[in-house]
Amino acid sequence: MGADARLHAPLVTRDPRVVALDWLPHHGAQGLADYAQRFVTAGLVRAGDVVGGSSLGGMIAGEIARLLPVRALVLIGSCRHPRAVNPLALALSPLAKHFPFAVVSRALAALPLPGRFAMLVRMAADCDQDFLRWACAAIPRWNGVETHTIPVQHIHGAWDPLILPRGQAIDELIPRAPHPIAWTHPDAVAKFLLTRIGDD
Repeated sequence: MGADARLHAPLVTRDPRVVALDWLPHHGAQGLADYAQRFVTAGLVRAGDVVGGSSLGGMIAGEIARLLPVRALVLIGSCRHPRAVNPLALALSPLAKHFPFAVVSRALAALPLPGRFAMLVRMAADCDQDFLRWACAAIPRWNGVETHTIPVQHIHGAWDPLILPRGQAIDELIPRAPHPIAWTHPDAVAKFLLTRIGDD
């Protein structure tokens, strides 16, 4: 949720079928399901599409799959229910409304980080801070999409500290991989998409 369409740029380079979307305005959205409706209403997704996303984006994609007869749902370091989120993160979510996201992100962005991590921090610094606070409040209230019958393809990082792999029905677990695998392991994710979704 602290990233934008740039997170999936390495995937777009490897697989031109991938369309990376940015976040829409969240103001007035009652929760993740309501927010997902905005992508459908805007015509950004259509029946027959394969929908997916990383982290919060995967949760939103799951809600889109409730609204449209999509071909498949792809979770990239995401989940089908908030119980997969690190319990500490869920417990701290009420504090998000007071957390100085912008200050912390700018401080991290000033550090001499390696290139690929510097971009992740830059995305977090550029993210709408009100959106981050809204998402932190919305995720614990999310009902999840476990009962939905759409085919799900799930790839996850084995070392993801935010959305935990244990207890999830994961199709491929990338060893020693962190949370933002679309950015850190794009070759593995692109291969997974080609294998699981095909090349049509």
